[in-house]
This record gives sequence, structure tokens and C-alpha cells, in this order.
Amino acid sequence: MIFDDIKVSIKSGLGAIFIGPGDGRNALRPHTLREICSAVDHLTSESSVHAIILTGADFSFLQDLIGTAAVAVRDRIYDAF
Repeated sequence: MIFDDIKVSIKSGLGAIFIGPGDGRNALRPHTLREICSAVDHLTSESSVHAIILTGADFSFLQDLIGTAAVAVRDRIYDAF
């Protein structure tokens, strides 16, 4: 699969989604979130994938969410749609 804002890999049973730096320093814009959802659908359909890691392409990944409760992060992602 080809994506604009993310890269996806599978290695040794581990699926990885890397959010690219882009113009917004790993901004989770609606387009990026749709790509992440598509990548998760793809990875979960692969029988060789046993776990998925979501990470950023550089050091600033989700820097503004450090210390934020998981529920609040989830709500922010849902609100983007």
C-alpha cells in the first residue's frame, strides 16, 4: 500500500506505522488519521502480524500529548473525524 503521510512495514511478526514528518512536524491531520486507519486494517488482515507499533519518523512525535491520559488522546483522534 502507498500512503502520503505514513510508512508501513512488517518484520518478524511486528507491524510498524511511521508517521512522516511532513510540514506539520508529525501533525495528526484528518488525512493522516485516515491513512493510519487504513494501515491498521491492512496490518490486522495479515496473519503474520502479531503486534502493531505506531511511532513517528522523528523526535517530535506526539510531543504535545506527553502526560495526557489515553482516553483524552483517543477523544482527540475521534474529534478529528
